[in-house]
Amino acid sequence: MKNIKFPILQKIQNLSNYAESLSTYFDRYTTATSRDSCDKYDAQFNGDSRFTVFQLKANFCAHTGYYGDSGCTTFGTFDSKIIQKHFTEWLNDNKETIFKELSERLNNERNTLLKDANAEILEASEAIRKLLK
Repeated sequence: MKNIKFPILQKIQNLSNYAESLSTYFDRYTTATSRDSCDKYDAQFNGDSRFTVFQLKANFCAHTGYYGDSGCTTFGTFDSKIIQKHFTEWLNDNKETIFKELSERLNNERNTLLKDANAEILEASEAIRKLLK
């Protein structure tokens, strides 16, 4: 059989795999680190970058502009170092919840894509059926 490529199916599979991995991450990590022979471990945001699992960059952006004036201004400013410290602490305090919620979001996107892909497949099947008549 010819290898047919469907990028959307690969994306759906990746979302499924990542969702599952995220949802069980800390259970698996706890099992791995509870072994007597495990003497070095850490799992945290902005930890030892030699062991980066994923990386992201985020900026919080806010602006305001008003009718009659084409300009916009930044709405509020904060010291990034202070916010970085406390935001990272908050991320680490909530990392298990964050991973579970990320898993749910990935599953939601996967389910939407599955529904759309299924509709496209049904439409294509109908078109092929009509051509074969």
